[in-house]
Amino acid sequence: MGDKKGQLSFREIFGAGLQGAGMILLVAFLFYDSPWPLLGYPPLFFFLLKRERRRKTAREQQKLAQQFVDAMRVVQTSLLAGMAIENCWKEAQKEVTILHGQQCVMALELQEMNRGIALNRPVEQLLKEFADRSGVEDIMRFSEVFSYAKRTGGDLTDIISTTTDHLREKMEVEAEIQVMVASKSLEQKIMDVIPMFILLFLRVSSDGYLDILYHNWLGVGIMSGCLGCYVAAIAVAERIITIQV
Repeated sequence: MGDKKGQLSFREIFGAGLQGAGMILLVAFLFYDSPWPLLGYPPLFFFLLKRERRRKTAREQQKLAQQFVDAMRVVQTSLLAGMAIENCWKEAQKEVTILHGQQCVMALELQEMNRGIALNRPVEQLLKEFADRSGVEDIMRFSEVFSYAKRTGGDLTDIISTTTDHLREKMEVEAEIQVMVASKSLEQKIMDVIPMFILLFLRVSSDGYLDILYHNWLGVGIMSGCLGCYVAAIAVAERIITIQV
């Protein structure tokens, strides 16, 4: 994955910019009735970019972990058929290419590994380099165990089988959790926007009702406190529904 990990497309960057613009305009209009909050757009934009990149990286790593499991299944089957470990990765590349396409990350990584194997580079070193690039904790752990087993003559078939089963079970648990929290996630997103709608309704339907909170230090302090509590509540809600296995 390398430097391209979590790299955003122009569309994703534009979407983050549009989202940030909408948020900062609403804050300026509803909380302060002043253009001064617009100065906070640059840091908000970079925060949204960082968050989107982090989320995209997590999605890419999850997809890579699934592709890695598929590759390990092929390696396991090839080992049971009596193939040398160096040749198993070629079979894995063929199968992963069929399942996920030639341009998927795992297929490209396997292609790179097979090139290294052809140059007589140690499999464990190539696997470690791939694990470091992937950033996936389970793959890095597998690489460490694989290297140790290769040096000490351990049962590679058993290690790969255990790793594959562990990753598959972990993915199944994560999928079940996502299903369970899907409805709560939707509820949380609805609750996030309700305070904004209430303020917007008051500003539109009751002209002058909120004027006492604008253009004076006490009002600015109160609205700033409300905004801080609002942002903190959103952050806490997101952490609650983000469950990692």
